[in-house]
Amino acid sequence: MNLILAILLLAVIIYSFKMMLDKGYNLIILSIIYSIHFSTFILNYKFNFESQFDSYEFYLRALNVDSYLVLLRPGTRFISFLIYPFVNLGIGYFILSLVFAIISLFGLLKITRLFFPLNSKIKMIGVCFMFVPSLHFWTSGLTKEALLIFFMALILEQLVKHKTLSKITLISLIIILFIRPYVFIFILIGLCFKFLIFENFSRKKLLNNLSSFLILGIISIPILKYFLNIKIYSIAEIDKLINKINIYSTTTGNSSLALADTNYLDRIIIVLFRPLFFDSNNLYQFVISLENFCFLLFIIFIIFYSIKTKVKIDSITLYLLVTSLLIILFLSIYMYNLGLASRMRVMFFPFLVLAMVLMFNPNNPSINEKKNN
Repeated sequence: MNLILAILLLAVIIYSFKMMLDKGYNLIILSIIYSIHFSTFILNYKFNFESQFDSYEFYLRALNVDSYLVLLRPGTRFISFLIYPFVNLGIGYFILSLVFAIISLFGLLKITRLFFPLNSKIKMIGVCFMFVPSLHFWTSGLTKEALLIFFMALILEQLVKHKTLSKITLISLIIILFIRPYVFIFILIGLCFKFLIFENFSRKKLLNNLSSFLILGIISIPILKYFLNIKIYSIAEIDKLINKINIYSTTTGNSSLALADTNYLDRIIIVLFRPLFFDSNNLYQFVISLENFCFLLFIIFIIFYSIKTKVKIDSITLYLLVTSLLIILFLSIYMYNLGLASRMRVMFFPFLVLAMVLMFNPNNPSINEKKNN
């Protein structure tokens, strides 16, 4: 059965490539993205299978658990919950990893679509960041990031179509809530900003949308509490959690940094730009440092470019900026590991780059959407 599924998935990959070309994607850009994504898929699969890392643990947990409902928990167990029916049908780790890689690829392509048309240098630079190998590595397998990038892209696509709280958005939000509750909170805040600042609404629409935001926020409270493993929301409990992370950071990983040895600004730099060349101890870290150095140069360029060029913040750009910055600020509270920083960067990196490109883009992204369809 697994061999048949592998052939079918290969056919899906080939068909999706043709379908994207029919939608107007550039052949060279599409070829590069597909090549990088499925090359890193092989590396991701090999790495996780040999090391029995997080991804393979999701599979083993689904394979060996006694009760399906035990897996219905936020965080890592939720991935096992999603794959449980397929694992118990005999579908192997390789096939499930490939399915997740295809799902994440569609998410990355949805984001890439919004850079088009490539009618400026800054757009061309921005779309090149969609080729970053680490972005594809962490999303091209049985990982939480694979689903996050897809559902975050799906929400963005709905916003471009002027659908703030569509059924697709609500379903995507609920799934994100179970994968990473704090990302759900930040997306919800971003949606609130977009809705209140940019949308024209009647009193009824205002009441309906604010009620929906409030209900979603209330639903997230117990799930976020369980995810963070705290008894009550208090400064003391949060401080206790930070101390646990600090102890964990001193004993885990080859590229860990004790929280006590870094301040908040240090950790923001870690989240955004490290590892850099002076951190590199192996080939993997060296490749990541090249990516981060290019991103650092891009940020510097954007800062200087914005001084002499008019910046335009529309509703989509505001949503992307608010969500990305909140994720960065949150991750910087506890970031203790350079490898983890590279992985967590997936949650904001493509969206932040897109936001910075759209700040100088005179075209409405929804127009770009239509042109690429």
